[in-house]
Amino acid sequence: MEFLEEIEKIISLSHENKTILDHGFKTFHVKNGKMLLFAGEIEKKLRFIETGICRLYVINKAGTEYNTDFVFPGQWASSSPSFIHQKESFCFIEAMTDVTGRQIEFEELEKLYQQYDGFNYIGRRFMEEVLVAMIDRVTDFVVDSPIERYKKLSNQYPELINSIPSRHLASYIGITPESLSRLKKRLKN
Repeated sequence: MEFLEEIEKIISLSHENKTILDHGFKTFHVKNGKMLLFAGEIEKKLRFIETGICRLYVINKAGTEYNTDFVFPGQWASSSPSFIHQKESFCFIEAMTDVTGRQIEFEELEKLYQQYDGFNYIGRRFMEEVLVAMIDRVTDFVVDSPIERYKKLSNQYPELINSIPSRHLASYIGITPESLSRLKKRLKN
């Protein structure tokens, strides 16, 4: 998923703005299993995923891990509340496969907002997209059954769904791994 193409789905960019973004967002590569962020750290990077899958998860007081989101190519992998407010993150971000993408440091993004008029608008549009995605996720969790959430994810990312271990997929759709196994068997029949 090309970084600038994805940005242009949100807003049309001038040649100058494309050049500025291309230089501001640096390429990064991480290996499967590498942590991009630990809970308690301050999120310093806004990351766009070009290839691979990341997961965002939390650990409750009882020590149970819950997957809150998967990040696929063409999506953003950052702890938004931590990044925006520069406060400690409540979530972890882990590469579930080898991941390649583009990222920008918080301070660099702030400079772009201050130096170039159009970037505040780009930032606002980006945050609107993040907000809509979060509302959609919560709505899906409340309105859809686990089987509907599984089908939606499978239809949206058919080539990537098999890269996600069942225990993580089950946590994400809100069921046990055993229930996910039964759900998959039911769908095959």
